[in-house]
Amino acid sequence: MQTGTIVSPDLWRKFFKPHWKIIADEIHGQKKDLIVHCCGSYEALLPDAVELGIDCMESVQPEAFNMNPYKLKQKYGKDISFWGCLGNQSIIQFGTPEKIREEIHHLKREMSAGGGYILAAAKAIQAETPVENAAAVYEAFTE
Repeated sequence: MQTGTIVSPDLWRKFFKPHWKIIADEIHGQKKDLIVHCCGSYEALLPDAVELGIDCMESVQPEAFNMNPYKLKQKYGKDISFWGCLGNQSIIQFGTPEKIREEIHHLKREMSAGGGYILAAAKAIQAETPVENAAAVYEAFTE
């Protein structure tokens, strides 16, 4: 959901977290990284993700509640990596090509500081995206 978790954090901790612990331990036991896909607003569960040893959260939707990527990086960035952060419901759709380039350069600079960031759009670029905006994303990603 965009406004919070679908299941309350307390219920998630009771019913889901024990199973995620088993999964995380098994994956880490094989010397592999655990990347978890989660949409929307999941900031309330990030302390649990860190505790479980989840290596990367994919994707970060900056439009969702409490999902400002720069604040997430500041608060959790030493413990977990983030994937995404470029808003499909905001700047990619409705920004100008110049604003898109500026945001991508800002993400590269701020989110990659100290490691732990995979630059990507939060979701697939939508069909309604202006062609010049999609081109700006591609160009800025490859610079």
